[in-house]
Amino acid sequence: MGGYLTVLLLLSLLVGPNYGVKVTQVQKLLIIKSGEAAELYCEHDDSSYYNMFWYQQKPDQGLKLMLHSLNVGSEDLESDYKDNWGTDRKFVLNSTLILKKGNVEDSATYFCAASIHSNRGHRSAWHQTHREQPKYREEQLN
Repeated sequence: MGGYLTVLLLLSLLVGPNYGVKVTQVQKLLIIKSGEAAELYCEHDDSSYYNMFWYQQKPDQGLKLMLHSLNVGSEDLESDYKDNWGTDRKFVLNSTLILKKGNVEDSATYFCAASIHSNRGHRSAWHQTHREQPKYREEQLN
């Protein structure tokens, strides 16, 4: 596919006891040329869900947390994303993830999520992402 970057956008939902919040990502598929910028927009419909998250999932890999936003104007980008990604959050109901300069390595599925609470300091089960487990080889004893 040459110098093109494909970004597949899906939506995800992290909720507590009330499963009534609706999270919407506007773009479902985005294709840009390498070196171009892109913006991914997400919104939800419940103003009590202050926390918003963005995740990246590359083929054959688990979800990787990119960004956690506690509220309007706040962002906590994970270290792997600080150089080439940013965010714009002007209202509690939405978040825009900004790719400054896309390249082939950014081809992935991106998930947006909203949460009513956060326990980020303790990495609660609500917000943990998949980590590769070490592979063990079974050996048969004779």
